[in-house]
This record gives sequence, C-alpha cells and structure tokens, in this order.
Amino acid sequence: MKKAAIAVIAIPVILIGLWVVAIPESLIIRHMEDALEKQGMHVRIMGFSKGLLYNFSIRHIHVSTEKDFPIVSVDDLRAGIDFLSFLTLKPQIDFSGMVNGGRVYGAISLRGHSTGGGGTMNVNGNGVNINGIPALERLGIRGNGNLDFDFHLVDHTGEARFSIPEARFEGNFPGVDFLPLDLIQSVRGALTIEKTITVKSLTLEGRGVHARVKGNIRGNSLNMKIELMMDSSFGLEPVLTQALGPYRVSPGYYVIPFSHTVVSAPSIVR
Repeated sequence: MKKAAIAVIAIPVILIGLWVVAIPESLIIRHMEDALEKQGMHVRIMGFSKGLLYNFSIRHIHVSTEKDFPIVSVDDLRAGIDFLSFLTLKPQIDFSGMVNGGRVYGAISLRGHSTGGGGTMNVNGNGVNINGIPALERLGIRGNGNLDFDFHLVDHTGEARFSIPEARFEGNFPGVDFLPLDLIQSVRGALTIEKTITVKSLTLEGRGVHARVKGNIRGNSLNMKIELMMDSSFGLEPVLTQALGPYRVSPGYYVIPFSHTVVSAPSIVR
C-alpha cells in the first residue's frame, strides 16, 4: 500500500521533471517547425514560454510560405502537448490563439519516420476580421467582415470551408476590374489545396445580385469563371450593361471567364 502511494506521488513528479528539465524549449520549437515545414510552410516564433506540465505559450507566431510570403500571424498562442502522443512517436500539439480579433484553435500532429513522415493539421476559426489578412490582400481583396472557417490538411492535401456572413469589401473583383466588390454582402465557399488550389464552390450574395465562382489558383495565376445573376432589385445593371454585354447569356444572367496574375508581396512580420 505504501509503495503504491509512493508511486502515485512519484509519477507526476517524474513527468513534471521530464517536462521541465529533459525536454528543452528548442525541441518543442523544432517539432512545431517540422510539422509546418512538411506542409510547405515556414514559422517564426517570438516570446516562447514553457508552462508547468506539457503546455506552453507564444506571444507571437508568424507563418509564411516556402517563398516567405506571409500566410497568417497569431497572437497569444496557448498550446499543450499530448504526452501520450510523444510516447508513440506521433507528437500532437493542441492550440488556440487570436488572429485579427478572432479566435483560432486546432491540432497539429506529426507522424514518425516509420509511417513515412508527414502529418495532419486541423484548424478552426471564428470571428477573424478579414482586414489585413495577407493571403486576401495578395489577391487584391480588402475590406471588413468576420471570417469563420475550418481547415483540414493531411500531408500536402487540404480542404477548407469558410463563410463571411456580413462583408464590406473595397475595390474591384480580382481580374474583373469593372465588377465592384462592394456589391457583395456575404460569402461562403469551399476549396481544396494540393499543388493547385481548386475553388470547388464560392457563393457571393448582395442586394439583387448572386454570383457563383469556380476555378483554380496555380502559383500566382488565377483561372476562374463567374456566373453572375441579377434580379429587378439590383440597381446597377444599367450602369454595367456595356461592360457585361459580351458575357450575357440571358436577361440578368452572365458568365464571365477570367484569368489574373497575382503580384507577389514582401513579407510582413509584426
């Protein structure tokens, strides 16, 4: 009985000791970097601090592509390592943090070399303001609105679903200069990510206007098609008539194929 009591006390002490002494911060950071680099991403970590038992915090983390184009910056990241996943050589990190005033959370797991490497990433977001998100700015999309999304990545294949229920965009639709984005008030869509980003569905809605977008993004090139539908409550159709003329299929219905080259932007690190 006495031995059992000692064991109960000793086990958590040993675990805490392993975490505090035997697992250096550099090892944790390296596992995070490895998990993201296997997905073709780079990470910069600022303000790393270990907690008491298999958890840590990061003041700021910046994620970019292999070519150092910024993807996202996360503040006040809180994360914990699943201890059992370390024992099976499949380390998993659960995390949550803040991006542009909204919350993101999820898990990153890295498979061992015996399974061929790679890993998975699951990320969810709620209430993320689109203003200043580098990936959108690269496409020329600016404005305000709260983004909700879920993103799942296995090795180099991913899928994302997203929505912006109340959007206030600025400027024009990328590649279709005559089509103002401020017509759009809500967005929802889904895309797949491999070597090419395929827009499976993208629905844009505004007062009297409805649009569906499909196509793909390969490197810096967008190749898309917009199906644009307008009803009698849409007041700008007469203004756009001349520009829309070549794409008219039937009254109030237009199909606009377009391509657009995205201009690379410098890295942005706060």
